[in-house]
Amino acid sequence: MEDDGLHGNDDTRCFILSTLAAQRTSRTACVLCHQPLLVFDRYPLLDGTFFLTPIQHAKSAIPVRVEGRQQYLAAVCMGCLEGWSVGLRCCYCSTKWNGSALILGTMYSFDIFAAMPCCEARLK
Repeated sequence: MEDDGLHGNDDTRCFILSTLAAQRTSRTACVLCHQPLLVFDRYPLLDGTFFLTPIQHAKSAIPVRVEGRQQYLAAVCMGCLEGWSVGLRCCYCSTKWNGSALILGTMYSFDIFAAMPCCEARLK
């Protein structure tokens, strides 16, 4: 699945909306603060960002199969991305996680927590 620019592409939008429709919902929740998030049918899809991860970070993460692999569709709200809500810290060096550089309202095809290591221990 590819992302074609700042606001994503129609394949990404359809993937998210059909996944939620299969769950009979138009909402999800932030995996950090558990705040309910409405999902819209046009970009920006939510007040936060979606991402795919091989780890179910919270019960709100929806199991999906992507390219034959088990993944989870998860979301983080804008407040947690900016650090306003929950202060997520590295378990090794205690550095505060910062998601403010991520694009709001779309989906990343990788685990956004694992993709931004803060210390050498996170790379192991």
